[in-house]
Amino acid sequence: MKVRKESKQDLAKALQPKYLKASRAQKGNLLDEFVEVTGYHRNRAKKLLLNGPPTPVVATELIRAYDGHLPSQKTFKNLH
Repeated sequence: MKVRKESKQDLAKALQPKYLKASRAQKGNLLDEFVEVTGYHRNRAKKLLLNGPPTPVVATELIRAYDGHLPSQKTFKNLH
């Protein structure tokens, strides 16, 4: 059975406060359960529980990063 990405992120968000307050032994148990349910690698799961799910990048931020300027053909020829 596959679990949707959004469901995994919701679970990480719900478990994060509990994980941060837990003792070392409890963190290990929570991490084991989270890995079993989500299928994530242990290191990825730990990162999610410590930092929470990543914030999505908005398309407008990507558009602003590209200013529309492309190098001319002369620039490419000078590289060779």
